Amino acid sequence: MTSSIPAANSAAPLLDVQDLQVNFVNGRLVTPAVRGISFQLGKEKLAIVGESGSGKSTVGRALLQLHPRSAQVTAQRMQFGEMDLLRATPAQMRAIRGKRISMIMQDPKYSLNPVVRVGEQIAEAWRSHHPGQREVAR
Repeated sequence: MTSSIPAANSAAPLLDVQDLQVNFVNGRLVTPAVRGISFQLGKEKLAIVGESGSGKSTVGRALLQLHPRSAQVTAQRMQFGEMDLLRATPAQMRAIRGKRISMIMQDPKYSLNPVVRVGEQIAEAWRSHHPGQREVAR
């Protein structure tokens, strides 16, 4: 997956990803999964769309440090606010995952329930990190 999306505004981006590369290593075999994706994101939401196997979930997992050890994730820059996502500790990632940054997986088994309104599901996920704030979640 190779792409470059310009910043939506002139303010400092909340998420800045430059030249993200993800390779999967199995012995001597190296399989490139994402090659050179760059984007900046402010306070807007981002949807990454593409064909099956194009690297959408791989990019999200790289940002959230959810890949197995066999993955090699490199980038010139992968900054979320003040946090360098390439050097963030597991504890730092746990503190922001779901609370400040998250993703909805494309596999229906792991994402949205078709019989529950999308807004309710998003609010439920938000409330799991912000207990007792039902009205704020709405």
